[in-house]
Amino acid sequence: MAKQSSTDGEAQLSKIVDLSVLTQSTGDKPDLHRHLMKSYVEALEGEIDNIQQAFSWKNAEQISEYTHKLKSSSRSLGAMTMANICQQLETAATAADWGELEDLMPQLYSDSAQTAEFFRNFMSPAGGPGGEVVSGQELALELPADDNITQFRLSIMLVDDDYIMHRVTTVMLNDLGISSVLNAMSGSAALDMLQQNGERIEVIICDLNMPEMDGVELIRHLATSGFGGSLILTSGEDVRILKTVEKLAIEHELHVLGVMEKPVTPAKLSELLDSLDQIRQEGTLMMNDPFNLADLEQAITCNQLDTFFQPKIDIKSGEVVGVEALVRWNHPVMGLIKPNAFITMAEDHGLIGGLTDVVCNKALDFAARLKAMGYHLNIAINISVDSLTNLEWPDRISSLLAESGLEPSSISFEITESRLMEHLSVALDILSRLSLKQFNLSIDDFGTGYSSMEQLQRIPFAEFKIDRAFVHGAARETSARAILESSVLLAKKLDMKVVAEGVEDQEDWDLVAEVGCDQVQGYFVSRPLPFRQLVKWLEDRKA
Repeated sequence: MAKQSSTDGEAQLSKIVDLSVLTQSTGDKPDLHRHLMKSYVEALEGEIDNIQQAFSWKNAEQISEYTHKLKSSSRSLGAMTMANICQQLETAATAADWGELEDLMPQLYSDSAQTAEFFRNFMSPAGGPGGEVVSGQELALELPADDNITQFRLSIMLVDDDYIMHRVTTVMLNDLGISSVLNAMSGSAALDMLQQNGERIEVIICDLNMPEMDGVELIRHLATSGFGGSLILTSGEDVRILKTVEKLAIEHELHVLGVMEKPVTPAKLSELLDSLDQIRQEGTLMMNDPFNLADLEQAITCNQLDTFFQPKIDIKSGEVVGVEALVRWNHPVMGLIKPNAFITMAEDHGLIGGLTDVVCNKALDFAARLKAMGYHLNIAINISVDSLTNLEWPDRISSLLAESGLEPSSISFEITESRLMEHLSVALDILSRLSLKQFNLSIDDFGTGYSSMEQLQRIPFAEFKIDRAFVHGAARETSARAILESSVLLAKKLDMKVVAEGVEDQEDWDLVAEVGCDQVQGYFVSRPLPFRQLVKWLEDRKA
């Protein structure tokens, strides 16, 4: 009977921790797992004492802070029972519900004791009585020799107040072939490191919840200092908060690779870093004012603007039905620069008209060459509302089209509203005439900026492009999915074709197909390609 009781106790303890979490995040590395568990157990008593002291002082803010940190560490090691009780305590502390906190504290003590017992039992066989294992300084984290591992040549800084998160994420990065990893335990420490190693740090992985300087404040400092690297945001909070802070960082003109909910997984980390690798291949990272107005004027007049093309795929047939022409500035010193770095300057200083003409001329030339090769694709060209000021423009574009031997129906103009139409009557005049001449009109980035239902009512759009903010990851984000579904329903009721932008994985593709989108574009299909690479891509696809 005693043996049966012992077995039952072991089975009960096994439910306290999910060991697969560590295996999935760091691989089959028992010594590393024991080291992380030992670090957790050694810190656990102090963490519980901090929570108890904050409770005795009736300091709800500190309880929330301490339980949030312990929740993060516990999730990273698979200690889900502890993570759950910490989540409950954090919620109660945020609401200052002292009755609920008083009821939960005994459970915290019980769960922490069981979790510590589990980890000691796990550590004991390898390390002897008491769970003595190698120390962090003695533990060698060697890079794996697997040739299939993606090798990212990056310098990354982790900003998090949780030591366990640092260790686990560092191992994940090592397994991806990244050995240059800096660790900052606070926002202020991160800023100090940036001053010393600013140019070397290419990616910052930043937690939102940290004492003193949180992730939101750190983002503000990064924007002020002109940080030119990339940013990944992490948190154990609701994904909607992560998405809100992501939008804030983008508004600050920081380059955001994406967000990760805790616990971080190797697959998600690799996916985000792979997107940076794709951007590097294209050679177009965001730049913070690296040029002046005279540089841009010269680019327009001296043939420095180039045109890349991103394919569009029909969801049902899988056929390539069109391409979107995307302007790139082929800077003689800094290489290719994406349009988000210079379009606003062109709009602010009256250069957008000339820039649009250059892009149209090049796009039509390439379209004619594609037609001659037997590719009858729709060519989409972005038009800023600021360029819709010349009433003669529809006739001029029609003449250019005739010279190219193309039909108006093969050209779509995607209207991007980065600001309100200042000369509404002129813009409506131009758009109406373009539509009468059988050009297709598309409302671009619907749901952002000034692209709204009012425009759907007053402009004869035939196509409806849903912004990537409501597409990529929408399968896992309830609010984005709701906006996506309602947008498709609206477009269908208006008898408009629906294009989903930002389709970056199979999950995105499956979702937009399910909700009824007609076409997709995004990195899952292809990144934007220069003309020669586009032709090769089309030939390979045909083969």
